[in-house]
Amino acid sequence: MQIQSTRFGTLEIEPDRIITFPEGVPGFEDKRFILLTLEDTAPFCWLQSVDSPEVAFVVSEPSVFLPDYKPEIPDSVYQELECTADDEILILVVLVIPEDIKKMTANLAAPIVINVEKRLAKQEILSTGDYPLRYNLYESLYGKGGNA
Repeated sequence: MQIQSTRFGTLEIEPDRIITFPEGVPGFEDKRFILLTLEDTAPFCWLQSVDSPEVAFVVSEPSVFLPDYKPEIPDSVYQELECTADDEILILVVLVIPEDIKKMTANLAAPIVINVEKRLAKQEILSTGDYPLRYNLYESLYGKGGNA
């Protein structure tokens, strides 16, 4: 199957790799995405909409930069995503990478929870925990005076 992408052009994807957000992503109508892992942007990935070429989010596993990140995901989310065990999920966070890379942030307050096996996902706005909406990722990776 082919999809169009503003950033990556025409992509050939396997339909069984499509991740479905039954409720959509907050603020967007798109419900079907593909996770793209590119060598030159690792450890960051892209969550590319299957239906809207211009909709793509930079995402990452939070353990890459914050090993202690353990959001409390409500049981209702596991039920919605048809999860039966923690090992069936992947947690990603959305990143914002502005022109000034030192202002790069990660949204820790609303992780994306994916049932890897069933390819179902939801962005859950956390009601517990003290996780920021804009966690300074650059400082976490390189320190306040670090170099990229």
